[in-house]
Amino acid sequence: MGSHRRAVPRLLRLLRAENGEGRVMPLPGGGATPADFSALKSLVRHLQRQRRLDADELHRSKERFQALVESLPLKVFVKDATARYVACNSLFASDLGLTPEQVAGRNDFDFYPAHDAERFLREDGRIIGSGNGIAVHENVLQDGLEKIVYIVKAPFHDARGEVAGVIGAILDVTGNKQNERRLRQFAYEIEDLYQCAPCAYQSIDADGVLRRINNTALAWLGYRRDEVIGRLRLEDLLSETSRLCFAGVFPDLMQSGALRELALDLVRKDGCLLPVSLNAIAVYDDDGNFVASNLAFSDVAVRCELAREQRMQQRRLNDLGQRLAAVRAEERQRLAAELQARAVSKLADMACALTNLARCLPEDFCNEHREQLDGVQALLDGATADILDICAGQQPAIADFTVQPQPDSTLGTQVVPPWLERRRSRCRRQAASAAACRSTGMGTDFVDFDFVERRSGISRRSQDRQQSGVDLAAQFRCS
Repeated sequence: MGSHRRAVPRLLRLLRAENGEGRVMPLPGGGATPADFSALKSLVRHLQRQRRLDADELHRSKERFQALVESLPLKVFVKDATARYVACNSLFASDLGLTPEQVAGRNDFDFYPAHDAERFLREDGRIIGSGNGIAVHENVLQDGLEKIVYIVKAPFHDARGEVAGVIGAILDVTGNKQNERRLRQFAYEIEDLYQCAPCAYQSIDADGVLRRINNTALAWLGYRRDEVIGRLRLEDLLSETSRLCFAGVFPDLMQSGALRELALDLVRKDGCLLPVSLNAIAVYDDDGNFVASNLAFSDVAVRCELAREQRMQQRRLNDLGQRLAAVRAEERQRLAAELQARAVSKLADMACALTNLARCLPEDFCNEHREQLDGVQALLDGATADILDICAGQQPAIADFTVQPQPDSTLGTQVVPPWLERRRSRCRRQAASAAACRSTGMGTDFVDFDFVERRSGISRRSQDRQQSGVDLAAQFRCS
């Protein structure tokens, strides 16, 4: 065997590749020996074994490649230079309702409408001619549903490096496209919410320079975006007082990270002031350094106007309350005077009429009905006293009604009103009553001095009867 191996290099010179076939060439200086032919046979057997090993390895590699292609979530196909399918995976064949073996050897005209098949043929021709692949998204109708697929086609080459056909893959990206659309819609809504929010949003860097501003803030201030971004600082948009206020709280913002409800005045481009309320959030880098701040301004002009209007209305309500209290006091005084003028006088007339009636009745009758007569008299006196108490509580005193009982020798313990004494002091009481009315704001037109005299006499008689214990029948008897 060792001699065969030593003879192999010599015998290899006998072979020459010519159109894929080996041909024995005469050796220079002599012919082949039997040992050479024996070595050649050993070499052939070796090459055959190697060929079988290579074929097995190629088969296993093909199986691995096929398993890999089948496991991919892609539809894979291979076409030759004539646009006929050479191979495909099961996903691609299942869409056509066939097996991979049934697809092999057929073209697109066997599976698709003519206009689609012609388009595929033109695409394959351009790929083979140019050597460049393509990647496109297409909308397809599958199982009654519209789907979006991503198609990739590329040329593949043979052992000599020439384009031998087209290999392609198809991926269903319907879910991805739907997610992309949802993300784009969400991003649009977020941007629209930022730009058209009912409050003004601004972003400033660590130096206070405006880096971002929304449309609401631009509309409030009257600027264009290119006039403020990177050009103006926040302090350029604040009034002098607000600038000092913000400068005082800015260190707190950088330290605490937030700023809440700070009242400021923004200066519009035309110079007008806009009252706002500021809320701010600080932005830090990974090292904890302050790098920016996001600001939100709320228009409080309406709130300030409402507060001013509220204060005005509160003052008006206070004035009305005071006027109402004055009118109520005047009305109570008027009603008290009218009650005195009407009710008490009538009660006094009733008491006098009852007294006169009792005097006209026989003494026996009076004695028999003493309790009834005393009860009626007590009711009249009580009603008169109640009305006078109510009047005294509703208005300031217009006269001094306190009269001490005086004994009378002619009627024993019976009290007789000292009319003569009251007549003499009438002028003094009128003057005192007028002074009391002026001190309380009442006019003297409300004072009826004759009524006062009558009321004083009735009150004194009632008090005298209560203190002396003399009832009405006793008065009758004395009379």
